[in-house]
Amino acid sequence: MRTELPGQLALCMVLVLVDVVRPGRALVTCGELDFGGEIVLDKYGATGRRDVYVVESEGEVIGRARSYREGAYLLAERNGLPRSSVTVEIEHEYKVC
Repeated sequence: MRTELPGQLALCMVLVLVDVVRPGRALVTCGELDFGGEIVLDKYGATGRRDVYVVESEGEVIGRARSYREGAYLLAERNGLPRSSVTVEIEHEYKVC
């Protein structure tokens, strides 16, 4: 539950869940604030750097990140939450054979 005061953001932590559905692809959700997005590995993207993730929200690229966690923080910041009020939980849903 969030407690807000005039002119301040949430005083408690907000959970952002990163669900890795397969290597290089994750879905991000935040039930409390009803936002989400997708993080996709761009192995040799436009930046020329290796292993950079593209962070998307509602079909729009909002930035790049070096990890799933960093991508989740980017999505949270895009929705008005500072990093200090976000808890990121990462789950791996795929099975490695």
